[in-house]
Amino acid sequence: MTRISRVALATLATIVLPATFTIALPATAAAQDAAQDQDTETIRRTYTFLGDRLSVRIDGTVPGTLRVIRGESGRIEVAGRVRHGLAGFGLSSRNGHVLHLTAVGGEHADYILVVPDAVRVEIRLPGQPVAEVVGSFQDAASFRWEATGR
Repeated sequence: MTRISRVALATLATIVLPATFTIALPATAAAQDAAQDQDTETIRRTYTFLGDRLSVRIDGTVPGTLRVIRGESGRIEVAGRVRHGLAGFGLSSRNGHVLHLTAVGGEHADYILVVPDAVRVEIRLPGQPVAEVVGSFQDAASFRWEATGR
């Protein structure tokens, strides 16, 4: 190897290798951000609802927050997320209209429930013996619960 090729190789190594690491680092940070976003995926669902009373049962052992707001008549919208876990919900009409909210794993559950204007909502929080009520004239309400040891 000649002296010129050794100098060219050394120069190439000092320029190209640091540039390669500089390009790779932002890609790694982007991958970490994408993985973190997957840990808090938001699940959404819309249900047709023509009743005037809705019961909400919150199951699960993680602490959480539920926000209830008013929306369009004829439908219920639910959105939920659990950091490092999974949110789930389902509407049953077997014993009246009951919306079940649950969380599997994770650290904290967050739910938003949008109900029609004239609907009375009864909410059963984990570990609480008495249900909370959101009257049909109440525009919004927020509820919090702590972890339960079920």
